[in-house]
Amino acid sequence: MKFIPSDEGELFWVPKNELSDLYTSKIINLTIQHYLNNKNIDDIFVGTMMNNNESKSEIHWSTIKETAGF
Repeated sequence: MKFIPSDEGELFWVPKNELSDLYTSKIINLTIQHYLNNKNIDDIFVGTMMNNNESKSEIHWSTIKETAGF
């Protein structure tokens, strides 16, 4: 695959099994984990970043559903 040059840096592919080793923010890492654990689901997810009582960050995921009406 040919990449178009960019001033933002060099693009490159990362194998799925190496994604968790990337140096990223906590929210990006949790989002990658969620995708890899749910890659066969067609729903659209929305996540809310939360801190529990132990100051451990986690994301609460919800699916977007069509409303029945108002």
